[in-house]
Amino acid sequence: DLQDSRPGASSGNERCNAMKSLLVLVLAWALAGCVTSPPGGAAAPGPAPVLQQGPDLFAELDRRAGAAENVFFSPVSIEQAFGLLHGGTGGETKSQLEAFFRWPAGEAAERELQRGRRALLGHGTDADIRLANALWLSDDFRFRPAYLEATRTWYDATAETLDFDGNPTGSARRVNRWAADKTAGLIDEVVSPDKLDSLLMQIDEMG
Repeated sequence: DLQDSRPGASSGNERCNAMKSLLVLVLAWALAGCVTSPPGGAAAPGPAPVLQQGPDLFAELDRRAGAAENVFFSPVSIEQAFGLLHGGTGGETKSQLEAFFRWPAGEAAERELQRGRRALLGHGTDADIRLANALWLSDDFRFRPAYLEATRTWYDATAETLDFDGNPTGSARRVNRWAADKTAGLIDEVVSPDKLDSLLMQIDEMG
């Protein structure tokens, strides 16, 4: 749920454009870092209910990467990130997300994702599992307080406004600093200024 705060911009049909706007202007990072327990320690945590399409998605990513490349992705991160988007959409867009991810309708999807996240964090073993969600919001837009509150409630997400267009270097630095902090330095870069600038240019071309 957002409104364009740029001078002269029209609100348009916010619900119909919400999915595109959120994908474009909200960088939703869901980072899951896991350090396995030492030999002789407790058993690894059991599986949590995440991303039923994981094997199919991996197969497609592996096909596109080619035989010479390794592929790594986090099903938890993907589902948590799109869950953050789900809370800001409505109508057909929300229904499409629910159908693709096989989520129950409406708020039940948020409850299901919250249960999955809590199951991972409350595994009761010696493994070090960390999961952090954050919304990085463009300062060109105003986001509805109800949406931001919902992301805090269901996803324990923080929200911070950045000047992606005017200061891509500072924006990327802030996001990367957050990632490094949340993963104890295991992930120190999730976005670079040039990639961020390129992403925004592609979005502008999409309209």
